[in-house]
Amino acid sequence: MRGLASVFALALFAVSGGAWSDEPNQTYAGAALGVIQARRETAWALFMGYDLTKALAVEGSFTRVGDNRGTALGISLLPSRQFGERFSFYGRLGLFLAETTGDAVVGLGARFALSEKTGLRLDWQHFASGRGADLFTLGVFFRF
Repeated sequence: MRGLASVFALALFAVSGGAWSDEPNQTYAGAALGVIQARRETAWALFMGYDLTKALAVEGSFTRVGDNRGTALGISLLPSRQFGERFSFYGRLGLFLAETTGDAVVGLGARFALSEKTGLRLDWQHFASGRGADLFTLGVFFRF
């Protein structure tokens, strides 16, 4: 895990060199509801992020599975590619920490802007710990 954390920190440092030159730099927050595929359990998440550039964000999250089945904290880099004014795809590379374990999380997602300040997103995350778990969510976010 220490090696993965080092790689993550190096990647964050490498991409942040010109991060403060692109506008707009915005903070966003949201909530999502979904399902863990392997267990067929519901899950919900709260997330907050910051757009470092138009193509890269850093995001923190809190995820809860089922009725007190488990929680996880995460931090991820989200590189993205915008298509038109309202639609974008993004990737996810990060780390998560659960009650007894921590490991990598990777994923893909899509965002659709409903307005300048609100939008919807569809997200897939794969948690690499143990046998692995796939989380699929639909969420709403707000920019401020």
